[in-house]
Amino acid sequence: MQTQTTQGQDPRNSVFQGLSGILYAACEPIAPSYRMQSQTAAACADAVCPGGLAGKRVLDIGCGFGTTALAIAAHAPAEIVCVDTSQVHLNLLEHTFFGDTSAESFLRSVQAEEVLGKYFEPTVELLSSMRREFRASRFVRRGGKLYTFLASSLDLTPEMIGGEVDAIVGNNFLHWPCNQRRAQYVKDGDAENALERAKDDALKALAALKKPDGVMALLEPIDFVRTDDTAAYQDMVAHALANHPAFVALHSGINDRLRVRYGMDRRMPSLSPIFELEAMPALFRRNGLELMNVAQFERVMPVTYGDALDFMFVRLPMVLGGLDIPFDAKLALAKEIEIRLRYEATEMKPEILSTPLHGQYFVFLAK
Repeated sequence: MQTQTTQGQDPRNSVFQGLSGILYAACEPIAPSYRMQSQTAAACADAVCPGGLAGKRVLDIGCGFGTTALAIAAHAPAEIVCVDTSQVHLNLLEHTFFGDTSAESFLRSVQAEEVLGKYFEPTVELLSSMRREFRASRFVRRGGKLYTFLASSLDLTPEMIGGEVDAIVGNNFLHWPCNQRRAQYVKDGDAENALERAKDDALKALAALKKPDGVMALLEPIDFVRTDDTAAYQDMVAHALANHPAFVALHSGINDRLRVRYGMDRRMPSLSPIFELEAMPALFRRNGLELMNVAQFERVMPVTYGDALDFMFVRLPMVLGGLDIPFDAKLALAKEIEIRLRYEATEMKPEILSTPLHGQYFVFLAK
């Protein structure tokens, strides 16, 4: 049995359900990648939206547990509409921003303490700091309203969210509906045209949600974007998270155990480029949009808690989200492989800990 390892694909909507959604938040205290990406996407949207985001109606599509909504709030819109397919993420976002009890109490109430382990206290502090920042923001001070909706962007209509929006911000979002819809088309027998049809579906759905003069800022990592500049692309790929020695070592160990214990022949996760950068203007155009600019940037991410191995371990249940094995078994695999990798990192392969974490990103700015 060979399992699917295409990154960013979740046809059964299982990756961010249960406590996997909580573990997603635990990445941030280790290396604050999502917050940095959220701030960049929101700032780009503010720059291209006529008059900025202040006083506007903004859609946070694929909102996750709130990092992008928090970044949008800094620009003082009138409304933030948060949409996600994970009720766990929406519950976490709502409690973080509006809850009456502490983050610690909330995480204990959903039995997250044992799963988070040593990441529990840092995650509590992260969510607590997000709450403080949100409640002190211009958005709250000026009476802004935030709404949450459990829905897929592919099914979303303006009527479902109370009308069209002035701006759409998507952080690490667009590849999800594209890969999900592509999987459906492949299943239906149209493998040849599946990806292009899926990309059209995803962009048409977004275009229908914004006002005629509305804008969108969609951030995608190098995992899903390929450029024609061969030298630049090869450099980015070489420094991508999927090729970090901790990532490679972790997944090699996991795959060995999956093969022996469950008969699963799981390929190594790798970059899964579905967007050709030079083809993006035509893609947006055929779906009624104008791609105004593509911002490209790289960040070397500091590990502010633990080390690179911590960053990889905490992401593992999410990366293994599509596997048909119990969640507890995924956690047990992560803990088991950690013992071996810690030994290798300290005694045999110190570069696992010392290699910096790199992130390369593209922000598609359209109207």
